[in-house]
Amino acid sequence: MKVDILMATYNGEKYLRPQIESILDQTFKDFNLIICDDCSKDNTLEIAHSFADPRICIVKNEKNLGAGGTRNKGIKLAQSTYIAFCDADDIMFPNRLEEQYNFMEQHPDIDICGSFVKLINERGAITGKFTFPVKHDKIAVEMFLRCAFQQSTAFIRSQSFKQSGLEY
Repeated sequence: MKVDILMATYNGEKYLRPQIESILDQTFKDFNLIICDDCSKDNTLEIAHSFADPRICIVKNEKNLGAGGTRNKGIKLAQSTYIAFCDADDIMFPNRLEEQYNFMEQHPDIDICGSFVKLINERGAITGKFTFPVKHDKIAVEMFLRCAFQQSTAFIRSQSFKQSGLEY
């Protein structure tokens, strides 16, 4: 597989089904979905297990690690060239993975890309958006003020985690 999609979830039953469906409906198909459950107390695991797709791997934490710890656990499990992040309450546009994969393949000097975010309500109507800088120099400046990427849209070279020396 070329991409490991990491989804950290905790009590995500409300939006989990449409999120998984949006992932499985991607135009880019060469991925694994790693769902890391952080000791949910609702029907998250039952919903996740209801999908019969061999690309889905479900992992349940033995104890609650929080969102960051659960994502780090997913990073350790990732074995593909790229890691794409998403949350259980997100919906992926159908071509997200294809566009991000193609961008990264065309720009081997770039380690991370992301996207803008559209906010939707429970009926799917757009209620707002977040934009982020798109030029390298603007991203560098933005990183001094806040993160210049929405975590749930990040698409990262797996090798970057290893090269950075991060302990995850």
